[in-house]
Amino acid sequence: MLLHFGNGGEGKLTPKLSNVRQLEERLTVVVGDAERLKLLGVPAYEKQTNEACGAIIARLTCKLLQDWCCTDQVVNMAFDTTASNTGHLTAACIAIQLSLGRPLLWSGCRHHIDGEEQTALTLQRPGALHKARWMAKLLYSLKLALMEQHIALLPQGTITTRQQVPKIRAFTNFITHIYAKWWLTCEKAVDAAWNDLTLYHRLQAYKAVDEAYKALERHRWYLTGEMLPLALFSSKVPIDDKRALASAILEHKPADLPMHVPQQRFGKPKFPALLPTTSLPDLANTDCWFGMHQLNIDPAFLSLDVKEWATNAAFKKSEINVHAVNVVNDCAERGVKLTSDFVAVARKEQHLQNVLQAVEHDRSQQPNLRRCKRKLIPE
Repeated sequence: MLLHFGNGGEGKLTPKLSNVRQLEERLTVVVGDAERLKLLGVPAYEKQTNEACGAIIARLTCKLLQDWCCTDQVVNMAFDTTASNTGHLTAACIAIQLSLGRPLLWSGCRHHIDGEEQTALTLQRPGALHKARWMAKLLYSLKLALMEQHIALLPQGTITTRQQVPKIRAFTNFITHIYAKWWLTCEKAVDAAWNDLTLYHRLQAYKAVDEAYKALERHRWYLTGEMLPLALFSSKVPIDDKRALASAILEHKPADLPMHVPQQRFGKPKFPALLPTTSLPDLANTDCWFGMHQLNIDPAFLSLDVKEWATNAAFKKSEINVHAVNVVNDCAERGVKLTSDFVAVARKEQHLQNVLQAVEHDRSQQPNLRRCKRKLIPE
C-alpha cells in the first residue's frame, strides 16, 4: 500500500471553520495504489516554534493510519519534495518511518499534469505570478517567444530588453527540446529510472546545463537502488539493458534476505553519482533487494532470459505489483481543494471530516459528469 501525504504545495491554504475569512494549512493523507485511492482525512495544523513542521506532519499522518488500521500495510511513501518532508533531521519522511518502526520506500512526486488536446491556439494576458507556481513561468516564457517578432515592433523596453530576448529564447528551447518530453512522460513508475537517466544524458548535449544539473541532483529518487528494480518492467528499457540490470541485481544479492534493509535505513536515500557513461546496471546495489521485498517482486525470473519473462508466472505476478505504484502526489492538492469546497457546510472539525468522506464515496460511485457532457456535445 502506498501512502500519500502533503498540504497541496506552498500557498495552498483553506478557510478556517471558525472564521472563513481566515486561512489555515491542512494536511491531506491518502492511501492506495495507482488504481484506487482512499482519503483518510484532511486535518488542520499550525506551525509551532517548539515542534518542527515535519514532526507535525508525521504525527498527524501516523494518527490517521492508526485510526484506519492500515499502519502495517504501508510499504511506500509518495510526497512533495519540500524540505519539511525530505530534510535529513526533522523531515516528515524520517519521522513517519521512526513512528512506524520500519523503513519505507521513498517516492518523490514527479509532478505530472494531465492535459487535453487543443485544436486552436489562443494567447491570453499573463496573470499573477507566485514564486511557487513555476509552471506559469514556463508558459509565460513560451508566450514571449511566440510573440517575439510582435514585441520587437514595440518601443524598446516595453515588455523585454535586448538582453532578455536571447535568454528567453534559450530557456524556451530548453523547455521544448529537453524538458517537455520528460515532464509529459514522467507519470509511470516503471519508466521513471529510464526517463531520468535519459534526461541526464540529454542535458550533456545542452549548453546551459548548470542549473538543470543542480535541479536534477535533488530529484534522483528513482535512480536509487531501492527503486531501480521498477525499470525491469519498463517497455522503454532495451532488452540488453534489462538483461544487464538483472545480472547486476543478482550480483549484489545480500546475505541477510529477506530482512535486508537499505543502507540509509530510516534516512533519506543516497542519490547515486552520475557520469556521462552511466547506465542503469551501473546503479544496482544491495538496496535493490529491499525495494523488491517491499513491492513483492519475485526474483525467480531474474535468472531467466529477458525474452522468457513475459510468460513467467513470477514476472507476471510481480508486474501487477509494480504497476500499482503511483509516483505522483496530486491527490494531496485535490484533498485541500475538496476541503475548501465544503468547509462552509461543516460546523465542527469532525463534521467536516465526515462530509469529506461522504463526498469522496459519492464521487467514487458517480461518473465524471463534466467529461460525460463533453462527450455528448457534438464538435
